Amino acid sequence: MPLLLNTWYNKMKQLISFLGILIICCLNTNSFAQNFLNNVYDFQNRSLLNAYTNIYVSNLIYLTEQVNFPNGKSLIFETRNLEGSLLKTDSITSNTLDITTGQGGSLLKLYKSYYTIGSTATFTNFLRSYLVKLDANFDTIFTKSYELTNAVGGSRFLKIISKNNNLYLLRDAQYLDTTLNLYYTKGFITKMDTLGNIIWEHAFGSNNANLQLNDFKLNPDGSFFVFGSKALHQSYKDFFLLKMDALGNILWQSTWGDIYHDGILDLFVMPDGKLLVCGYFSDITNGFDFSRAYLAMLSADGNQIIWQRKFFGLDVFNSFDTDFSHIFKNDDGTYDIWGEEVNYHGDITRPLLMKFSSNFDSLDVQYYSFWNGPGAQNYLRDIVRMPDNGYIACGFGWDDNSNEDGWLLRIDSNGCANVSCTPLAVKEIQKENNEDYTFKIVPNPANNFTDILFENEMPSNIEIVELTGKIIYTNMVYSNRITINLTDVATGFYIVKAKNGVKAVCIKKLAIVK
Repeated sequence: MPLLLNTWYNKMKQLISFLGILIICCLNTNSFAQNFLNNVYDFQNRSLLNAYTNIYVSNLIYLTEQVNFPNGKSLIFETRNLEGSLLKTDSITSNTLDITTGQGGSLLKLYKSYYTIGSTATFTNFLRSYLVKLDANFDTIFTKSYELTNAVGGSRFLKIISKNNNLYLLRDAQYLDTTLNLYYTKGFITKMDTLGNIIWEHAFGSNNANLQLNDFKLNPDGSFFVFGSKALHQSYKDFFLLKMDALGNILWQSTWGDIYHDGILDLFVMPDGKLLVCGYFSDITNGFDFSRAYLAMLSADGNQIIWQRKFFGLDVFNSFDTDFSHIFKNDDGTYDIWGEEVNYHGDITRPLLMKFSSNFDSLDVQYYSFWNGPGAQNYLRDIVRMPDNGYIACGFGWDDNSNEDGWLLRIDSNGCANVSCTPLAVKEIQKENNEDYTFKIVPNPANNFTDILFENEMPSNIEIVELTGKIIYTNMVYSNRITINLTDVATGFYIVKAKNGVKAVCIKKLAIVK
């Protein structure tokens, strides 16, 4: 083939290949269409407890809902389409019992049946663990309750998972140490068949400690991780992590922490066997105890902390409790970690989603709510990853009139809950903007140095802040151009604040890439 023709042929091949890739990208983009839900639902206009606690998603949304009735608590099952519209409602009620569902993760589908767990209480408040099996139409097949000998406060099932046609349940129970006259809480892993018959059950804990169990994970080899908090009777809580083999025998357990209250809320096993854990860590600021979101990498045996980090600092104007509760790994190696923020200054609670790089550099954070303003409470109790890499989550909340309703939230793969949202890890953060103080960041992304260029009037000072709230740079402003040395600053996203006194008048995002 002549050289000129060959060159033309190769260029056409490259162009066609490029167009093919472009078309595929466009098709992929369209396949991940934006899907949003941010709705509340009030079952029969109940004015008190009305909370979604568990969610299962296939081509429909299945929810368990806790509802208060005059004769006690009832468990409601709702079936909705993916747009949130109600299709049917089923319920489990009793004239003599309060029926309480388990924590998020307590609605399980196994073949064509559904299982849900929790506890029932008589009017004397004695708790019995219960298991309910339902058919594909959510009609009850059986309800079974389970007691534990000498459990003076009763027991409850918290979580349920399945493997090889068996059920595994996380359980806790309260006992009384008659010598010290003090109550303590122990944990259990229970293995059942699909008829609710107990195959084996193993306990962990002791009579000199209280366990607060938050979750458990079943590994491919059949072993378990159990985690939460551990306290010596009425003392402060430490991080608690335990591993059991496939038969329920304890392999190892680990506790660590500082004074006050610490806890693990989720765990992710890394490809090399290391353990990524998240939760909350107590911190003392201005003499007060507050919880900060916590992230740590542990050795595979749980006995060595490779690194640990705390997020979302405090300032003198606002008081916050924060935590991380759900870890998800993305296909590109980044991580999405859900959590919660409690702002005591405005009495506002809302969930958050924070994005991390593959090296766990913080990239961005997004907050979600339905109720807003002073007294607004927004809680998520169960979160499910969708095939489009978005999420559906359920929970509950209320504004300052204290009428609680169920909350259903769906966000797309960009972390957006509405069409006006700017995607996570892309947007420029601007909480408050005054055109007289606008500035540019050049270059952005930056490496070792960047310049802040003020276009009009100058503010009194400039700050660079991590997404955790930690100030890493602050300086007074004396000219229209400031050069900042970033040599010792890690890769990630940061907030640049131009301030007059304590008031931020312009806020922008700075990306640092090393």
